[in-house]
Amino acid sequence: MLNFAEAVSRLAIRYFALKEENVAFLLDGFVSEDALNLFTEQIFEAGEYGTAEAERLYAPGKNSKKDMFLLFHLQMKKNFEKASKIVLLWPILWIFTLIKFIYNNKTLRHVSTFAVLKDAKRRGRQAQEMNLFGR
Repeated sequence: MLNFAEAVSRLAIRYFALKEENVAFLLDGFVSEDALNLFTEQIFEAGEYGTAEAERLYAPGKNSKKDMFLLFHLQMKKNFEKASKIVLLWPILWIFTLIKFIYNNKTLRHVSTFAVLKDAKRRGRQAQEMNLFGR
């Protein structure tokens, strides 16, 4: 989180005239200029609350299948709060969550599931390159 705080502070210095001495305790130099530029691109690309792109999905902090599955599992737990407490039901709930995910992409967001996953993978790779959530 310190890298994220540093990145946000550096953007506030750059764009909102925040005085560097006010946040000097956050500026360790761990966030490179390239990472800061990538972070800025992500913010502007997302638009207001990520609504500028239909295929925008929360990107994992790391770019791995395990992290994507953990996000999917978290979504299953949110969709089925009570039933997800019974571990034996998880495989069935995963199937229902996948069906709901595909259905929502097609009918509500009007975008292909493949495009959503491809964009999430790309942004996960960028998040990993930015290293905002690690030290």
